[in-house]
Amino acid sequence: MPFVIDASVAMKWYLAEIYQTEAILVLDSDEILFAPDLLLSEVGNIIWKKVRLKELSNKEGLALITSFSRVSERVQIIPSSSLLEPAFEIATAYDRTVYDAMYMSLAVAHSCRLLTADRRLFNSLVQTRLAGNLRWIGDVSL
Repeated sequence: MPFVIDASVAMKWYLAEIYQTEAILVLDSDEILFAPDLLLSEVGNIIWKKVRLKELSNKEGLALITSFSRVSERVQIIPSSSLLEPAFEIATAYDRTVYDAMYMSLAVAHSCRLLTADRRLFNSLVQTRLAGNLRWIGDVSL
């Protein structure tokens, strides 16, 4: 089954964090991966914050950006413009940010699951009608 991946999963492809193994399994699998174009700026912003906080050097940050640009070719990037209205509806219905709701609206539109490592996002939606379109990264086994 295809997955929509969010920035919390994509960053695990590069950073030694909990669930990195599961994130890499998904990346290396034959599963179709989708993400809204928002993913690119979110990943860029996460890397920028790590450089700003001196967790990464500028050179390391740029290397991650370059690497992500290559790997992101593995992910089918969907324009956010087609997702904005349903994302706004999800955001207002479940008190989530429109950013988070973009990923979920893409999962709903493609009848697949949003794979996330964002615990707050997962917990806020797991008991809703959207639960069937949601999957926790720790539950991945391919």
